[in-house]
Amino acid sequence: MNELYKDGTVAGEGGYLGPNKHGEWTYFHRNGQLKAHGRYEDGELAGGWVWYHENGNLLQRGSFLEGQQHGPWERFAADGSPLDVRHFDRGRKTGPALA
Repeated sequence: MNELYKDGTVAGEGGYLGPNKHGEWTYFHRNGQLKAHGRYEDGELAGGWVWYHENGNLLQRGSFLEGQQHGPWERFAADGSPLDVRHFDRGRKTGPALA
């Protein structure tokens, strides 16, 4: 099933299980570039997700456990250079960001 921006372009595509997003989902920026990709389990973000800047370069990547950020999360500048790595334990930051 597709989600659309007001102008009719595709904002996201994926499946549902009942009323909840479920399975693989892909989101797009208004310019058509890939925005994010990952999966849902019964409406909650699950497993590995990746986000991209509008220019196509990596923005951030990390994992979810029961709908919350969990484990290492890497962030990147718009030019693709690494910014930092943050660690999460079920949605709570643990320790400082590592450059």
